[in-house]
Amino acid sequence: MLTVQTKVKMNFDFNGYHFDLKPGEKLLFANDVFALLPKELQTKFEKTNTVLPPFYDGESLNGKTLFVFMQGAIGDVLCSTVALREVKRRYPDCKLWVAVSGRARPVLEKLSYIDKLFPHPAPIKEVVKAHYMIKAVEMVNTPAFDNLNMVKWFLWKFRLYFAEDETPDVVVDEEVVKELKPIFEEAKKLSNKNKVLLFHYLASSVHRTLPPKLLKDIEDLIWQEYVPVICSLPEEDITVEVALDVYGIRAANLSYLMKDIRYL
Repeated sequence: MLTVQTKVKMNFDFNGYHFDLKPGEKLLFANDVFALLPKELQTKFEKTNTVLPPFYDGESLNGKTLFVFMQGAIGDVLCSTVALREVKRRYPDCKLWVAVSGRARPVLEKLSYIDKLFPHPAPIKEVVKAHYMIKAVEMVNTPAFDNLNMVKWFLWKFRLYFAEDETPDVVVDEEVVKELKPIFEEAKKLSNKNKVLLFHYLASSVHRTLPPKLLKDIEDLIWQEYVPVICSLPEEDITVEVALDVYGIRAANLSYLMKDIRYL
């Protein structure tokens, strides 16, 4: 992690958020996220040695505030909801604050057990108000990354180790459901099948992306029972049609309907 402060007034968009900063304002970055800043913006920050809240190590959280520092691909953040929900179940009087990328923020926005959401980078003036923090960043390319069960990993980071319910949580926008339901019903009608299996084909890194050959193998196995459908965000969709052609994948590509992350 990296704490920095602005050397000049700054106004910029980054990581799904807009920042309007005065000189001397401090932010908390994951190192790899700071590296994504354009070089001309990086030079306008200077490193600090700001004292942050202590890392959480299993203490009672009733009456305390826990700050969770994430960046978060969509699936990672979805997996984190198990630990977030379990913390609030065990410590109903705690305050749960979470910093997350703008891209993944909609996954958490309507969850009742999260008290406050912050951007990543997070404002230090808010971070230091927490009693404890959890560092849940900088995981990709670590030695065990490819073998991680992300639900279990977040439970371990939260010093919980198990949860009453290990099903990830999401609140679906009913307006989106109303808009998309007729399209999926039509797909079932045309294929004469009652079930749809949806693949989020492209992810934010190669580590998370479903190989097209594997998608083809799965499609062949489920073809008699399911309607296979591919959905990615439109800006992710550059290579999907090529993969469909090369591997002979028959799944319908409905990525053009995914206006934002709520639709996925």
